[in-house]
Amino acid sequence: MSKLKNNRGFTLIEVMVVIVIMAVLMAVAVPSVMKYLSTGDEAKALDEAYACVSAGDYYGTRLYTLGEKPETKPNIREAILKKAQVDGSIKEATFVDYKISRFVYKSPNGLTVLFEYDKYSIVNDDGGIPSSVVDMMYALKNIETEYNLQSVPNNNSSHPTSPGRTYRLQEEYLKLYNNTYPSLTQEEIDLMIKQGKYSGTDPKELAWKPLYTADGTIALFADQQPTARNALAPMIYYNGKYYVHKSKWGNITAKSTNEAALIIKDGAPYDPSENDDWILAV
Repeated sequence: MSKLKNNRGFTLIEVMVVIVIMAVLMAVAVPSVMKYLSTGDEAKALDEAYACVSAGDYYGTRLYTLGEKPETKPNIREAILKKAQVDGSIKEATFVDYKISRFVYKSPNGLTVLFEYDKYSIVNDDGGIPSSVVDMMYALKNIETEYNLQSVPNNNSSHPTSPGRTYRLQEEYLKLYNNTYPSLTQEEIDLMIKQGKYSGTDPKELAWKPLYTADGTIALFADQQPTARNALAPMIYYNGKYYVHKSKWGNITAKSTNEAALIIKDGAPYDPSENDDWILAV
């Protein structure tokens, strides 16, 4: 008599154990794979943007020798893309002294790269709420351009018929982003406490508020009162750098609604990068 073959299958418990093991492996592996793919996409977008900026500087120098300005050339963006050998699109290209000072590039993989202050950064371009100072500044510059805010008087007025530049900037930003300013990151809080003498309210209650400085530049102020138009700022983000105030509370940026939204010292405006009361945070 031939032996009976063992046709016994898996039990329900065995199948469930296998499913649980596979789920655990997937939970561990999938985030790592997605992070790897995301990092690869970011590196590709950054490389493409770098190639474009290099191409822009090349054409800027070349046009300088001919006595021409790159911003006057209608096909300069197409020429940059062709020389850089990339298939993305240029959303903004600003030249200063024949070199690119600000550049926004959209990669074919959907990522947007901002070049500014000699730094390359991936920025949020999908309408989501900004989560970093770079994202916030990118959104603010877009608002400034869309509403031509440089033509608005540079003051802190909220008059309904003639609102000032800072008021308009804050108003349009809050409309877009759920009436909320982004909080400081833990790294920014640590930097502020390490470099300065802050001993005010809980630093986690501080939020980045945008105001215009005396020179018409947008700056971000770590404010204890995000709803007010002026600010008492222990730390600011100005021209791509952090500055921490020497006092424990910070400094008031404007004394009245009729003044420009400035940084104020002894009743007079000043540039934070040139004043001893502000420490360049490193």
